[in-house]
Amino acid sequence: AVSVIIKMSMEKFQNVEMGRTAARTLRVLCGDRNVAHLLIRDGIVKALMSLISKDEGMIKDDGVIRQYCAESICSLFQIGDVLSRLIDQGAVGVLVSLSLKNIDLITGEWCSFALFHLATNPVCPTLMYSRGILPCLIKLCKHSSSRSKYFCTAALAHITSIKEVNSSDAIPILVDMLKQESNPVTQKSCSIALCNLTDTDANSCLEAGALPAVVRLTNSNDIQTKMKCAAIISKLSLFQQYYYQFSEDNVLKVLLDLSCVDHTLTQRRVVLALSNLTQSQDLRKQLLELRPIKYIISLATKPDENLRRGCVSIVCNLSYEAGSEPQIVKAGVMPTLLITALVTSDKIQSKIICCKALVNLMADHTLHASMVKEGVIWGMATLALLENTELLKLCINAICTLSGEFSRDILKLSTAVKTVMFAINHTDDVEITLAGGRTLMNLLLNT
Repeated sequence: AVSVIIKMSMEKFQNVEMGRTAARTLRVLCGDRNVAHLLIRDGIVKALMSLISKDEGMIKDDGVIRQYCAESICSLFQIGDVLSRLIDQGAVGVLVSLSLKNIDLITGEWCSFALFHLATNPVCPTLMYSRGILPCLIKLCKHSSSRSKYFCTAALAHITSIKEVNSSDAIPILVDMLKQESNPVTQKSCSIALCNLTDTDANSCLEAGALPAVVRLTNSNDIQTKMKCAAIISKLSLFQQYYYQFSEDNVLKVLLDLSCVDHTLTQRRVVLALSNLTQSQDLRKQLLELRPIKYIISLATKPDENLRRGCVSIVCNLSYEAGSEPQIVKAGVMPTLLITALVTSDKIQSKIICCKALVNLMADHTLHASMVKEGVIWGMATLALLENTELLKLCINAICTLSGEFSRDILKLSTAVKTVMFAINHTDDVEITLAGGRTLMNLLLNT
């Protein structure tokens, strides 16, 4: 009977009802795993293609036949052990034809479900993604139901993770769906796909308007979606030519809010984004208006070196902005910088960034007294003795700056005096020697 119905499906029908009956019968058979091998043996793919071709030749295309054929393909694609044979026989061509020429929403749903099973199966050839599957998914996302988009975006989330496949054509539709779709799972799949694409084509994502769409998505109640949004924003923050986009849509406020998500990798991404963005003067000013130091102190106290280094980099960048020093110091950042440099971080680069931040903050002379009171002289003197030329240069210049007004405080600390003498005897770098000499002169003049 299987051979008979397949043979009949390939013959010329006298009316549409015969075609519908044949297509409906095949749909029922394709849903039976025990019959699948017989169907493939007898040419089910040719039968379905023939039904679609007959449908196209009729005066009025029959959506029922197309729907039954789409259901048949979808049922077969769910049977993993026959998928390779179906691909070899051209089943993907049937599915592509149904997807690209379809206007019926129900048929589109079956096609999207079939494409999802095909795209996520390891036996699917890589070449088939870009030449067949991807155009179908994009088309269905533009003109289909919410359920179709649900399956299409799930398929795109998988395809975009395959580096050998160029999926950049999907960026505009993914951005549009982020703006329009309300289904949380669809939104999550879109965010995963865009996160994958920002690794290879971040420029196109920014040009397509991905940033404002992703920022709005951070309001999602799904924690995984929030994490993906943080990852996308972090990757997009690497491109300085698009920093003007980050000054809109409360991007900086959103990043500060995301820093409160209790997930280390997400917090790292937020810190990375902020440390990149604060290289821009306009964005530094905007961030300072949001009083960010309390967020940064909270992150810097966590037992993670990447977070610590990122946080002190943000402070260093912010303190570079003239006039920002009082706000930063009064927010209580001094202990964080000193503890990070002297205790919690064992990385020399993190220590150097802390020192640079402290030197920047010293640009405001009215803050020197409070900084000395919080131990900046002892901290700088201790760091100067770590046998790193860059650290020594930063620290002795800072001590020299303070030596005019706080000579007695320096002399009270044996470590500070030792640092001054070490600098004077440092013959490898004349700048260090000069700073040490100026400091000694100030100490002698004032005491």
